[in-house]
Amino acid sequence: MVDLGFFAFVIELKKRSKQNPFSAPQTADEWEPYIKEKRAEVDKLRPQLAYAEAKINEWVYRLFNLTPDEIVLLKREVAH
Repeated sequence: MVDLGFFAFVIELKKRSKQNPFSAPQTADEWEPYIKEKRAEVDKLRPQLAYAEAKINEWVYRLFNLTPDEIVLLKREVAH
């Protein structure tokens, strides 16, 4: 998931839409509270997601009997 600021979000929206959101600033202003609310929800869930992802990674490492060196290599290759 990409964390965009409000204006970066509007630019992405512009790329995907035929209507320029900057041509109607009132519309952008109306969306800002919604975006802030949803971002707060995502921020609240982010630690739970990170914890779950770490647990799944641990299970995969054990399932495939990976060595510490293999784990480091794997983490480096899939870093995002």
